[in-house]
Amino acid sequence: MPPGLSRETLWLRLGGLALIGASLILFAYFEDVLDPGPWLAAPSIASALWPLLCLFVTGNVLALGITLLLSGLRQLSLTTNRQARTGALVRMAAINLMLPCFVFAAVTDAGNLDQVLEARPGMEVVGLLALLPFVYVARTSILLFRSSWKYEAPSAEEVLRHDTRSPVVYLRSFGIDDEIVSTEGGRWAWLSSRLQYTAAASPEQELAWIMARVGPVIAIGKPGERLPQLGAARLYVDDDHWRDTIDDLMARSALIVVRAGDTPNLWWEIERAMTRQRPERVIIVVLGREERWGAFHRRFADTFGTPRVIADKLPSPAIGMMLRWLLPGRTQGTVIYFDRSNTPHQRSLTHPFSLLALLTNVYSPHGAALRGGMEPVFADLGIPWKTSRRSLTVAVPLAFLGGIFGLHHFYLGNRRRGMWCCLFFWTGIPMILSSIDAVRYVLLDEARFQALVRVLVSPAASRPR
Repeated sequence: MPPGLSRETLWLRLGGLALIGASLILFAYFEDVLDPGPWLAAPSIASALWPLLCLFVTGNVLALGITLLLSGLRQLSLTTNRQARTGALVRMAAINLMLPCFVFAAVTDAGNLDQVLEARPGMEVVGLLALLPFVYVARTSILLFRSSWKYEAPSAEEVLRHDTRSPVVYLRSFGIDDEIVSTEGGRWAWLSSRLQYTAAASPEQELAWIMARVGPVIAIGKPGERLPQLGAARLYVDDDHWRDTIDDLMARSALIVVRAGDTPNLWWEIERAMTRQRPERVIIVVLGREERWGAFHRRFADTFGTPRVIADKLPSPAIGMMLRWLLPGRTQGTVIYFDRSNTPHQRSLTHPFSLLALLTNVYSPHGAALRGGMEPVFADLGIPWKTSRRSLTVAVPLAFLGGIFGLHHFYLGNRRRGMWCCLFFWTGIPMILSSIDAVRYVLLDEARFQALVRVLVSPAASRPR
């Protein structure tokens, strides 16, 4: 038995990998059956039953494998932890709800679909109308998947027990807790948020991932909520003691991060933060256009002074300027922070033009802008940005499913090995080696995995530039 892992955790991890591998074999075996081309040539209910049954079985094998693997990587007991079991069942339901979306995508991507539409006038309208339930089902499945994580979210007490660093206190209005996509309001706000149906990571989650470089991120939980929100770990207190609790957290915090708002309680917290902590340890994030937050900016200027605006650095190469002109960065808000002389500074949160930003924008509309805006703020405040800490929950799936292109090596900081995998992916050797890496990772507990990451990252960090 590997040290630091229980028998159940080990079986969940290995069993999950085995089921995911089996599902990939089943997908390859049923490749011809799952091809929608023959069905489109002669559509009938009878001819669709066998492919749908194969998809249902294979998809559920994959869903069960993912569920077991994630539970094992997070060391959640499915036998004794009722919340973990509920989260696993909700995750299975979310993946099953997503299967019709894959069917719709496969049918629309079929090579002979154009011929079918030409032969049957009026089917184009049916296809366009089918987009509405597709978006609705896809969005519902993503929200259901998010709910499964909420059942497994650790409390603030658990997080502080395992992470002894000084906490990062996250302050916000309770009204934005359900927000995944920050909209400007107005009559088109609802439609705008629905069009970004693939969004899964909220601004709070992105801020929590960024601030985890400094310490465990803690927030006061909304009274009466059934499940905690994703992002900062929740600490629940009654109405009579929340101010005392906030005072205590601020006094021993490493950093205080505020999502801007206009509620009286939030303004009390902002003003209190400036007295309970050094001003250079207070960061205020304003998501949205400046016109929307005009009242907030005016009140802030009256209370703390007008921030000194720091302009974005323009790309110097001609190619970079051309790309910025063709695809201009989208400003999603501002971040306000203080220097040691209590002078406020302001930087914009501009969505950068980069491959990583384009890829992550699919599931996290605000992530790239928050990371791009926060990195220079950390540099100005003398807070280290680069960290050797990596997630085992991310590394194992990357190794098992994307290892043929060395995705786990890039994630863990070993770019040279990742490049070798990209160059020789056609040989199949990287796929074999990455599968071995995945099994090796699942046999490690969190401490041993982080030690392995430090070994991989340290040579790159210490290499002279």
